[in-house]
Amino acid sequence: MANVIITPNMGLPNPIPGIDTGPDYAFNLQSCINQIDQHNHAAPNGGVQINPTGINLNSALPFNGNPATGLQAAVFAQQTLPFSTLNSIFVGTDGNLYFNDGIGDASIKITSGGSVNATSSGITSGTATASFVSSITPVLVVDSAPTVPANIQGGSILLGNNVANSKFLTLSPPGSMANNFNITLPTLPTANSFMAMDQYGNITNPVAVSQGISSANIASGGVSRPNLVAVGQQIGNMTLPLFNTSSLTPVAVPGLSATITTTGRPVIIMLQPDPAYLTITGSGFSYYNGGAPGTPGTYPYIGIFKNSTQLVYFLPFGEPLYTQASGAPIVYPASLIYYVDTPAAGTYTYTVRLAVSNSAAGLYVFGSSLVAYEL
Repeated sequence: MANVIITPNMGLPNPIPGIDTGPDYAFNLQSCINQIDQHNHAAPNGGVQINPTGINLNSALPFNGNPATGLQAAVFAQQTLPFSTLNSIFVGTDGNLYFNDGIGDASIKITSGGSVNATSSGITSGTATASFVSSITPVLVVDSAPTVPANIQGGSILLGNNVANSKFLTLSPPGSMANNFNITLPTLPTANSFMAMDQYGNITNPVAVSQGISSANIASGGVSRPNLVAVGQQIGNMTLPLFNTSSLTPVAVPGLSATITTTGRPVIIMLQPDPAYLTITGSGFSYYNGGAPGTPGTYPYIGIFKNSTQLVYFLPFGEPLYTQASGAPIVYPASLIYYVDTPAAGTYTYTVRLAVSNSAAGLYVFGSSLVAYEL
């Protein structure tokens, strides 16, 4: 019969009183005391393991540089004062998660408003980084290596002003692209300039605005005739189909007046047939000298005026009329009157005025229109 009972938790040779006697009792008792002295509550044979109710932590629990493993969760107590322990993670006074780094900065905020606080975080992949650079207006800096800018791939870019509730300009690629291509911006010009793009996507500013548009910077045939727009054109039609005068001083023909606003380019002033009167009177001028054959020095006067200034006058019938018989007028077409003016930019009124050199004579104009046209 055994004289000891082996304990279940530490495997001690516990002596049975009255059975285990003499020196053997003493040896078994000594073995039990030695094993109890060095027990650590670790299985097996370390004694009963300690449960949470048997632990009362009243100071920091050191792990001696070892990791805490097998945790299901870590539950933090919200601090009532700023937490100053270095290299610690804690819940601050505002209920958010913080980290206090090795130099005592306890303001590194990990969460904010129910989400991860990533506004100051960066992205790193090898030597490439993307992060916000703090300034009055933060700038997102993307580098392929330190101080070396990297490319960004994406869709449309929305550009806004650095103000609250800004509207946005959306910069988008063409709707359909058969191939990849580049568009390269130019350097700043020295003056306001026209912009051009070649077939390789290079934008240039080859011609200053001050040089205007000329054959030097427009390819031959670059602007087709249907795309040329008349800068200004005015037509003045006669008020009546026929007007005549025997005045010795120029008088205006009613209706033969055209007001035009020009840009400084040449202006053509001419007479042409008026379609409204062609079947009634025809078109042109006639002059009756009012004297007998051989009467010298009789002639008509046809003048073109700009505002109140005479530009030019015509003696359309040549030399003094020595041979024209009385009662037989000379007739000439309206297209006889044609003049090119070169005014500065502005608004002008062109008129036709008539006179004769002999009050017995008569000068007639009929079925005509005055045209003022800027080239």
